[in-house]
Amino acid sequence: MKRPTNQDYRNGQSKDSCYNKKDSKHTDFTSQSGDDNMAILPTTGHILKIGDKVKMNIKEIEKGDMDGVEFTKTGENYWRYICAYPDEVYTITGIDLNYDECPYILSGFLGSNTWSSEELILVPDPTDNFEVIKNMTKEEMIAQLPDMLHKQFGLDLSKKDIQEWINAKP
Repeated sequence: MKRPTNQDYRNGQSKDSCYNKKDSKHTDFTSQSGDDNMAILPTTGHILKIGDKVKMNIKEIEKGDMDGVEFTKTGENYWRYICAYPDEVYTITGIDLNYDECPYILSGFLGSNTWSSEELILVPDPTDNFEVIKNMTKEEMIAQLPDMLHKQFGLDLSKKDIQEWINAKP
């Protein structure tokens, strides 16, 4: 479910909004050309880019309007998923410039929605192998761990083996 643009907010539409506008401290910065579709979002102290690793900013999300997060037209309850997996790391897979308030597209379950920078927490670049693995999404673990473990330890594990292990109960 995509979220509305600034123009939608100015027209009084609030369905699937990314935050409660009257309570928000978000400032809309548009490009110098005045094009509303080229917003700069300094809300987290930095601009996010494709490939960045992020976690969900639960404290910020819960302050806002839950339309488009908990209550969606498709029936997806992103809020329940975010609360169930608070430490999950997502990769920014796209930026939708049609939505200057919420342009970021994420990997995994949350990928069918767009998110604002204030709803995301940038995960810093890893400093060791533990952080590399910790910051992987499930999909990345399944794809990358077999090769990593083979190169380091000579283990021959398939992607299917890794997937079954990751999804198994502890």
